[in-house]
Amino acid sequence: MYACLEYGRRSVIENALCIIEVVHRAFFVKKEVELMQTKEASQESEIKQVIRSLCMMNNRFMNFMLDDNKKAAQLA
Repeated sequence: MYACLEYGRRSVIENALCIIEVVHRAFFVKKEVELMQTKEASQESEIKQVIRSLCMMNNRFMNFMLDDNKKAAQLA
């Protein structure tokens, strides 16, 4: 493969290329992790929004039922 490998040593350039490759991979792994965390945070935010909406709908329904019960009690 490389001439210097037959002597059991890498050249300075090969070492530099290996370091660059490792840093490059680490950068993209870090970016991928950040992207996953962003997606998780976004999903968590969406879930919280759905829960808030459901709670508001439940409150409106309960208020409607209470008002309806009050009207029914007044008519009786």
